Amino acid sequence: MNGPPYDVGGAAAYALVATVWAIVAADAWRFRLASRPRSPLYRLLPSFATAMASLYGVYVLVALLLPAQSSERAPRWFELTDVALLASLALFRHLTWHARLDAPPPRGGWLALTYGSAALLAVTAVFPEVVPLPMLEQRVAFHRVLMPFYVLGMLGFGLRDVRRSVRPGRWRGIAAVARGADALVMALAVAGATLLFAILTAEAPGGWPLGYVQPPPLLSAGFGLLVAVPFAGRILGDVVRRLLFVLAVVAATALAWGGVLATDRRIANPALRDLAGFAVVATLVLVLLAAQPPLRAAIDRLVFRGRHRRRAELQAMLQSLSPELGARECCRRAAAAATRILGLRGVAVLLTGGRGEVVAGDLDAAPLRVAWGDGSVATVLPSQPFAIGSLRELPPPLRDALIDADVVGGVAITSPHQRWGAAFITSGRLGMVLAAEDHQAIEAMAGQLALILDGTELLERAVAVERSLAHAEKLAAIGETAARIAHDIRNPVTAARSLAQQLARGSTSGDGDAADVIVEELDRVEQQVAALLRFSRREEFRFGPVDLGALARAVLGPLRPRLEAAHIHTELDAPDGIVARADGEKMQQVILNLVENALEALREADDPRHLVVVVSGKNGMARLQVGDTGPGVPADALPRLFEPFFSLKPTGTGLGLAIAKRTVDAHGGLITATGISGHGLRVEVELPLAGGS
Repeated sequence: MNGPPYDVGGAAAYALVATVWAIVAADAWRFRLASRPRSPLYRLLPSFATAMASLYGVYVLVALLLPAQSSERAPRWFELTDVALLASLALFRHLTWHARLDAPPPRGGWLALTYGSAALLAVTAVFPEVVPLPMLEQRVAFHRVLMPFYVLGMLGFGLRDVRRSVRPGRWRGIAAVARGADALVMALAVAGATLLFAILTAEAPGGWPLGYVQPPPLLSAGFGLLVAVPFAGRILGDVVRRLLFVLAVVAATALAWGGVLATDRRIANPALRDLAGFAVVATLVLVLLAAQPPLRAAIDRLVFRGRHRRRAELQAMLQSLSPELGARECCRRAAAAATRILGLRGVAVLLTGGRGEVVAGDLDAAPLRVAWGDGSVATVLPSQPFAIGSLRELPPPLRDALIDADVVGGVAITSPHQRWGAAFITSGRLGMVLAAEDHQAIEAMAGQLALILDGTELLERAVAVERSLAHAEKLAAIGETAARIAHDIRNPVTAARSLAQQLARGSTSGDGDAADVIVEELDRVEQQVAALLRFSRREEFRFGPVDLGALARAVLGPLRPRLEAAHIHTELDAPDGIVARADGEKMQQVILNLVENALEALREADDPRHLVVVVSGKNGMARLQVGDTGPGVPADALPRLFEPFFSLKPTGTGLGLAIAKRTVDAHGGLITATGISGHGLRVEVELPLAGGS
């Protein structure tokens, strides 16, 4: 075969398709090696894209080295086209099996049939002598007749699998999810393959393509581009960027070669002429390859509007944030900057611990909000920037929410101290899957934002401490004033009480009743004065090991008769062995106060009346819960229950729970009150376990 190439135009068309598939393969391999996804779909995609790139790479050689039609059998190496096609079809069939998000692993028999049939046809293509037929033409015909049915069958089965799992919409969001556009492309691929085989059969000698018949380049290349659309369309930004780079290299090489051909007459020696041309082209290619960063930067400036500087711009903006703005405002500004600088369609920052969310741009956060809840789901997110493959492996509720919100990736917002939440991203048209530099910029943003949020928390704690100190000073002043007032009124109250008692003993029945009332009221005043004095005193604590269960039983024991008389059913779950570091006497007063409050609340409750006391230990803390089925406390009053002088009782001082809180705080513990569903109140006390166990 002497002379010029047979079909340069066809070779160029095939080269374009091979380049697109090579870009898809490079992206898929990079993601697989970097993220090591568990999803079978993303483990198969690199091999499938590589097989497709190899198929059209071989077609380039075919277009350059072989004539368009021949009734004779082509060289054996040409059968590599069939081998690459069969490998691509088997991988494609396996890939579409996993198009459904929750598809079970295929059975061994299914895999053996899929890959075994492809291997068998590949063997008959390369080694037709293994076919048990007498003549070579019959063996070749056997393979050529089976190929169209096999190709159409595999494409048809793939279309069926995609249609079973398809979701409506365009190629937006998670690429691992089949969309309606994918099913349309698959249907067109089946129709295109049918048309291609029909043309080959019509043009072949004898009605069947028994010898070598090169397919129409434009139709074959169009078929390859069509199949590549669902994959390349989701990384369109990367495909455009790299394709422009390849075209720039090819154009520069072609211009250099043309210049060499125009000046080759100046060199008399043909060998030196060829060597000089090769040296010029090789040098140019090496220079262009070495100059990839500036060339790609120029392409970015041309196509992506200066996004090559996005990381520096984003970091500069984040450095302008101040913890004084607060966590939500810092997140809002960071999300808005990421949306603007990176050219994203939207960013949602969801925070843990019920801190809320921030949305910038066009992103529907409603499904994310439902799946996120209080943020506990953040623990299942990868610590590194996660993309489409990782999202496919998340728990179904969160994964479905990300699909509904068209999320393409994200990153956990984690500092060395805690996980603050996560940022979820939906990108624009060019680059539905985030590029590598986008991941780097987003990762840097999340890390810096997490440190800023740590600063906001420290600032909030400092402000809270200042307020607490100011409140403590205020309470101390109130306590001193209360102590002076209590001392001033205690002596006259005691004298009046003594005289009232004498009057009650020496008076008539009518006067005696009045005296008894005076005594009762003075007793109540005495109790309030005693509470004021106790609140104003600086208590000293003697810490030691205290069995909290035994202490609870000791408190409830003397109260049993009163509880039974009031028809209150008591449930006590206080096992031994839960030892807290506490002052036993002070904690006994706390438990007694909580039980007395519950008893007083239950007196106003309807039957059944229940008092529940539970002691438990977990995560280094001892817990005591006192709950009742009384009328409960209004929700707006719960935060104020432990404030001094706040009381919902007509005759209460509002100091009992305040003293209990001060005692628990001195133990390094925590006391909280929550309403019980329907009615009732539950107060929980947490104390450190002795020894921290």
